Amino acid sequence: MNLTRAILSTCAVASSIVCISAYSVASSEPSVKFTVAKPSSQESAPKPKMEILEPLGPLHDIAEPDILEAFKSRVGAMKASGEYDRRFNQNKDRIARELEHPTPVAGLKKATEIRVWELSASVPETLPESLLRQAQSVSMPHLSRSLLFIDGKDAKSIGTAQKLYQSQKGMRVVLVNGTPAEVSEKLHRRVFFDQGGALVRVFGIEAVPALLFNGPEGPTGTEFARPIVRTPFFDATAMKRSLLTLLLSFCFAASASAGNCKGRIINPITDVCWSCVFPIKLGGVTLSSGKNADPETDANRLCLCASGANITVGLNMSFWEPLRTAEVVRTPYCFPSLGGMELNVGIRAPAHGRTPNKSTSAQRSSFYQVHWYFTPWLFILEVLLDTKCLEQSAWDLAYMTELDPLWDDSVTTFFLNPDASLFANPAAAAACAADCVAATSSLPVSELYWCAGCHGGIFPLTGWVGSHVHFPQASSLLVARFTMKLHRSGLQWAAYGEKGQCGPYLEPIMDKRVYRTQMMYPSRTTGKQDGRCCYPMGASTSLWHSGKTWASGGEDAAYLIYR
Repeated sequence: MNLTRAILSTCAVASSIVCISAYSVASSEPSVKFTVAKPSSQESAPKPKMEILEPLGPLHDIAEPDILEAFKSRVGAMKASGEYDRRFNQNKDRIARELEHPTPVAGLKKATEIRVWELSASVPETLPESLLRQAQSVSMPHLSRSLLFIDGKDAKSIGTAQKLYQSQKGMRVVLVNGTPAEVSEKLHRRVFFDQGGALVRVFGIEAVPALLFNGPEGPTGTEFARPIVRTPFFDATAMKRSLLTLLLSFCFAASASAGNCKGRIINPITDVCWSCVFPIKLGGVTLSSGKNADPETDANRLCLCASGANITVGLNMSFWEPLRTAEVVRTPYCFPSLGGMELNVGIRAPAHGRTPNKSTSAQRSSFYQVHWYFTPWLFILEVLLDTKCLEQSAWDLAYMTELDPLWDDSVTTFFLNPDASLFANPAAAAACAADCVAATSSLPVSELYWCAGCHGGIFPLTGWVGSHVHFPQASSLLVARFTMKLHRSGLQWAAYGEKGQCGPYLEPIMDKRVYRTQMMYPSRTTGKQDGRCCYPMGASTSLWHSGKTWASGGEDAAYLIYR
């Protein structure tokens, strides 16, 4: 009995794991006591004897409310009291401030000496050994343009950028600190921001200013301490740009026209399909089932997690958490899920473009911008308060491609996904048909990570859609592609399986099986065609795309992502 009490005390240390014990002070069922008789000489094994004991406490009927109704009731109460609108307006104001003053990249220092290194691609070590060897042997292309990383609050660094513009034609300035609009005004050019420090990690930058350029031996990085003028060192070779022919067929707008941004504030009661949270499992046992297939992982039924001196023992609990929102938009700085709010900070960014209709629709191409939000609805709405399995983060704008210097650059993006060259062949493309069938009928094939099922290929990790069929297909492709991009950049982590029992972990190659998506705007997919309102990444949009897009305001989208 003392041992049982000790286990219960250990389980109560943290609330992230649901623990079940055989001991209960007030059991709702009669207790059962087992005794074992000593075997006689004629018996080869003991026979248990069962004794029915009296209940230890009063008996009560189960009065647990339906979990789906509990979700809706909690959300409805917040809407009725005005708490939801208050929090939404606070978050919207914070996003506007952070857009003007992004969070600085942590861990960078000011360069005090010159450091030169050869740029290499970021190859995930989790690739199968055969693919890993091939990816590591791929020759790197030249940068399509130079990239200068600076501290936007350092006047000398801004002066360096102005001088380098004379020798580095087409150079892009990427800030790691400072206000993009102010720096853009001083330089009279579009500037970018390294959101989350993703590019700093990919290119191995340790200090700023840092310049990435095409040197005599290939793509090169250098950190320097003094302002640099035009020197033979940087002009040793002319930059060899391998611009895609596709880029020539698009025209970009300098800025969005007023009133071109439409949207709707997301209503968690009507726009979120709460049944996508299911199935819920405890220790491998299904408590609430769902219509979507659930992947099998290597998670153990029992688990033990340690955090300092605290140890948590219990049963694993699994469910699908709605935790991210992705917007796919035509107009830069247009935020449909914020009610059509337009936050143009004065920095020009490429707008949507599309090749005209042809006889073969698969030949059409397009370009879109993407916004990525933290939206852990279960935590924000305080629906579940007794588990640390939930991501406990604020509702916030985490990433926007208007400030990403690689989002419209398929050449330089190659450093982020060098393994894309391994799948640029008919055989790899044909394999995506199997992924399409699997995702539509059940779950996508995780081994075919270069495929986005029926939508197309995951690579390159840019906003260019090489095969635009219709907007739901193109936007679904960009949602899957952008999720992979964030996994590669270390900004999106995994939280499933044995490795995720005690917390999230890095996963450079995402497992498509653990994600579901649901369109919330311009039209919501809560009508449950074929019994579902969310679908695995790569599932055919023919199940739900009808009536989900129209000419005026119907080609910007917001998707809720479940993990």
